[in-house]
Amino acid sequence: FNKYVAWTMAPLPPRTRGERLGVMVPPHQGFVSPAHAGVEASTPARTWWPARQPRVCGGRGLGEICAGYGGLGLGLGLLADVDTRWVADVDTGPSRILARHWPDAPNLGDITRIDWATIEPVDVIAGGTPCQDLSNAGHRAGMRPGTRSGIWEAMAHAIKEIKPHVVVWENVSGARSAAAYSRLESGSGRLGDRPDRPVLRALGRVVGDLAGLGYDAAWESARASDVGAPHRRERVFVLAWRPDAADTLRV
Repeated sequence: FNKYVAWTMAPLPPRTRGERLGVMVPPHQGFVSPAHAGVEASTPARTWWPARQPRVCGGRGLGEICAGYGGLGLGLGLLADVDTRWVADVDTGPSRILARHWPDAPNLGDITRIDWATIEPVDVIAGGTPCQDLSNAGHRAGMRPGTRSGIWEAMAHAIKEIKPHVVVWENVSGARSAAAYSRLESGSGRLGDRPDRPVLRALGRVVGDLAGLGYDAAWESARASDVGAPHRRERVFVLAWRPDAADTLRV
């Protein structure tokens, strides 16, 4: 871990705003090819991180929840001109990385304790909420109140208050099968109210909550091996948008 932190804290090469870099991505539903990213398909792959520079507010405002090292924001930066306005993470290591690379973006900390009415509105909210209770490698407690993965409810509350044009949510493949709780499905005659009925899954909870907030959504699974990594590491990505603002990220 210390070596990882040392690498992520290393000096960064300069990068001009709006630059688009090539990525080696196979043609597959749910991916964006280098040509779609605004560069020629022959552009070689290379490591990318945004340079430390004064914030330029000409791009779409981005808020990243459970940000980690800021990976979702980095990916969105390959597709559109986004400007990270704030991040939220409580872990010490990721918070150091975020402060290093986005020094002008405040870290809001614990999203369960934030008054979102006081937070700067953004065009895009992205987040990868905790996966431990959804992962096939864990105890599969599910997306329920009191679980770590249940923090999705706090992210949904942020979306409700801020009303971004676009939402991006990422999680492990177990989100497709792990059970979830929702107030909309907790009554008699609802989905999952008895053992012989279908069970509400975490991915269904997320998409359902977003639909209840007025968003259309699409989702896709992607593996690290699809882009050349020597391991599977499958992840589910949800892209949701308000129908009246679908062009915010060229949706």
